[in-house]
Amino acid sequence: MRENCSDFNKYPHRIFANALLHEGKIIDWKTGSTRWELLSYNPKVSLRTKSFVVKNDKEHSRVFNKDSEKFYRKFPIHPNFKGFMPYEN
Repeated sequence: MRENCSDFNKYPHRIFANALLHEGKIIDWKTGSTRWELLSYNPKVSLRTKSFVVKNDKEHSRVFNKDSEKFYRKFPIHPNFKGFMPYEN
């Protein structure tokens, strides 16, 4: 997996919500300055990314605390998921 980066020290900047899906369910996720890219093909694995442009600290916090969670809720959690959940049920 390759990552593209945004500079969090300057406004405006992008925040990326990345969801790695196995059979349509979240197996891994990350919200941050990097946009993930798949480097190999597996028909059971896909990647969904939502990009947010933020102009200030308030928008930055809103994306991390609300907007990215709304994006992740579009996908169920994979039964083999391990780690911190992207949202609470």
